[in-house]
Amino acid sequence: MKLYSFEYTRLPLFKSFYILRILMKFDLHSLIYISCLKGCICNNCICNKRKLMNHALKNSIAYRFIRGANRVNKTLNKKLNPYNIAIEQRATLEIIKFEPNVNQVRIAKLLGKDKTTISRSLNSLEKKGLIKKSETIEDKRHNKVELTKSGESILEDTIDEVTSFRESLNKKLTAHEVEMFFKIVDKLEL
Repeated sequence: MKLYSFEYTRLPLFKSFYILRILMKFDLHSLIYISCLKGCICNNCICNKRKLMNHALKNSIAYRFIRGANRVNKTLNKKLNPYNIAIEQRATLEIIKFEPNVNQVRIAKLLGKDKTTISRSLNSLEKKGLIKKSETIEDKRHNKVELTKSGESILEDTIDEVTSFRESLNKKLTAHEVEMFFKIVDKLEL
């Protein structure tokens, strides 16, 4: 884009834009962009909105938290890719193994996910032959979930990858920082 400098006139801003647009045959976006370079303080200005949004994102706890969680998930999913399982599926298998008489509702609560998401995840794990679902006699609305031998095998095969990754994360922080991190995360739970 070719940039032209110009001096502001004493005309109202919208008239200055209109005159300059006609004279220089700029489209309106280019003109606004140039006015921003000249120090426009208009709140409707595209460049100011972008600056404000970038500033808001950089200083947003939620954004930084989600971005960090996504990076951790992405890295760990790459490590688990050869085993054809995602980190959230592995976490589900771990819960099933270590929580006695666990059901779909309890898994959803422990993972902080909605029941529909957990239902899809459990169906996927069942199709892979990693879990077995069965109705409970007491309450037919709740499925009892158990690991199969294949599910146990996946947990055993991936334990080294997951443990080494968890240790590498812990090495980046001091014991005090880990303790503070957990306190902060607990405090942020809504």
